[in-house]
Amino acid sequence: MYKLLQHEFRKIFTRKEFFIALTFILILAVLGVVEQCLKFYGAVNFTVPPASQLAMIFDGVVGQAVIYCLLPIFSCIACADTYYVESASGVKTFILARCERHKYIMSKAIAIFVVSFLITSAPFLVNQLLCLTAFPLHSVSSVTNWPSYKNIQSVYGEIAVFPVIFMNYPYFNNFLHILLIGVFGSGMGIFSFVLTLFIRKSRLIAVAASSVISLVLIFVIENIGLNAFMPQRYLEALPPILGLNILYFFFGIACIFTISIIGIFYKLRRIKDEL
Repeated sequence: MYKLLQHEFRKIFTRKEFFIALTFILILAVLGVVEQCLKFYGAVNFTVPPASQLAMIFDGVVGQAVIYCLLPIFSCIACADTYYVESASGVKTFILARCERHKYIMSKAIAIFVVSFLITSAPFLVNQLLCLTAFPLHSVSSVTNWPSYKNIQSVYGEIAVFPVIFMNYPYFNNFLHILLIGVFGSGMGIFSFVLTLFIRKSRLIAVAASSVISLVLIFVIENIGLNAFMPQRYLEALPPILGLNILYFFFGIACIFTISIIGIFYKLRRIKDEL
């Protein structure tokens, strides 16, 4: 199993698709900083908010585009289609001749989980580090423009997912949300991988299916007024809506992983000949 994991990680990290995704996310991390630099270009120092509030996990068009549209695409492009590629090329047959079927599938799932976590959380972590070099660590200004007493007593407590941490440890709060992004990205990566176990006709369909499902769910949830159940809302450091409960996020993630695990075991137990 250990050698299989080594093989999977080596294969993923040498894929051109992984480097394409990595390059793209680094560009987005830089664009997030450039967006804020242009917004506050020429501003007096004390009017510039702290770096914790200028990271793209907190504010900015680039961050919103990544959170609501691009996260599933990152995990899919980087590694989720490895099973489909090996199956289509016939490499899978030679691998299964040297290892057990369940170890082959599980090693792929573990590798995809880890790489999806890294590839989806990386742009936000890099962006936060870049913001620390470009903007003040602390400031009397805020992107919300709310008075300080209102921030502490009401608004942050109603909107922030982790209100106490948000008010007292803003950078740790951002780090927690980056971890949530990684967990969400891992879930989407595993879900995409499971879809490739069953979709055989087109690599594009196999890779794009989870992204399309994610966008459709966002549209449906937004239109029926159940924003608190949208996982992406919990990824922002300061969500734009009230009534969020972090338990809803973990419930949604648990559903994604449960469906994925069921799909993997179904494939292992029911359709052995196709593997």
